[in-house]
Amino acid sequence: MTKQEKAADINRRANELEKRGLLKKAITLYHKACALVPGWATPLYNLGLLYKKERNWKQSLKYNQLAIGIKRQSIGPALPSPWRAAGVAAEFEEWLEPIGLGPLP
Repeated sequence: MTKQEKAADINRRANELEKRGLLKKAITLYHKACALVPGWATPLYNLGLLYKKERNWKQSLKYNQLAIGIKRQSIGPALPSPWRAAGVAAEFEEWLEPIGLGPLP
């Protein structure tokens, strides 16, 4: 089994734990998946969503920014404008305001 396959299996198990409400265990597994394949955005994104559910805004922002950074690298510099047009900026503003980082420019 490759590192990517192991990370995908760990990410899948973390998703299952999260659905069952075992958030701390899910977080641990998502971190393991990130460590196995650091350039894979999916577990980073999942961490961001899980931390958002916990209202841990700083961690949510951190992991979503990491995930977006990886996607930008893999897709190219044209990514931010379509994301902004799709309303992602509004979603981030919702996360940023509670921690005092205000609206996006």
